Amino acid sequence: MQWTDEQISGIRKLASEGFTRRETADKLGISYDALQGKARRLGIEFQKPVKNEYDSDGTQSSKTILKVVRGHKMTPREVLEAHGYDY
Repeated sequence: MQWTDEQISGIRKLASEGFTRRETADKLGISYDALQGKARRLGIEFQKPVKNEYDSDGTQSSKTILKVVRGHKMTPREVLEAHGYDY
């Protein structure tokens, strides 16, 4: 695969923003295997995939929800709504 400077900078940017390899490959429209090989050669580290955590009632924990919306600054109201509270 011939890599463009734009693709490489995209990989670096998304990795620095905390995206996983899978998320980065999907966003850039490239295969996971190609991304993994290129990132390894360039020494780029990625965020580990988020393990879903659930509360006793079966809903995702607020910790998981906040990890999912990484990079998005949330108001207190948005946090409560994401966790299923309606006030």
